[in-house]
Amino acid sequence: MKTQEKVRDAASAQALRTEHERIKAEIEAREDVFSSVVEAGRNMIEDQHYASVEVEERVNKVLEERNHLHAAWQQKKIYLAQLIDLQFFLRDAKQLDTISSTQEAALSSADFGTTIEEVDAQVKKHDAFEKLVYAQDEKLDILKSHGSKLIEQNHFDSGNIQKRIEEVVKRRARVKKATK
Repeated sequence: MKTQEKVRDAASAQALRTEHERIKAEIEAREDVFSSVVEAGRNMIEDQHYASVEVEERVNKVLEERNHLHAAWQQKKIYLAQLIDLQFFLRDAKQLDTISSTQEAALSSADFGTTIEEVDAQVKKHDAFEKLVYAQDEKLDILKSHGSKLIEQNHFDSGNIQKRIEEVVKRRARVKKATK
């Protein structure tokens, strides 16, 4: 449970979380064994078994290991939840990058038309395009909000999340500037 897997998409991260939940079910299924070992040890101590001191040490060790197991499981659960959030964030950032690439390519076109009708059609097309670019602001705001929330929650990849937000914001600003 101490390994920190690298995944490339949200589906893989969710599969890891599902596997982790399966492990929790296995841990809980073995809880009776832990309890019976502890109970047997305590009974031996109460009955003043000749090795009571050693039995008590072993019971304490079993309880300590059980606590470590539960703590490790919980830490991994938090890590996997953050990993899933990260994958959703990265997916959304990539979508905005793809949109930006498409829009940058469209803006680099030098076809202004040769007749008044063609120029007028290009102006209308550009106006519609400009409205589309500004409509993407909502997606950018959602991405920034999601990233900020992850950073505020001390996400394990906060530095890269901040960097990715800045990259997407700069690219969207370049696209908006190019529409004017």
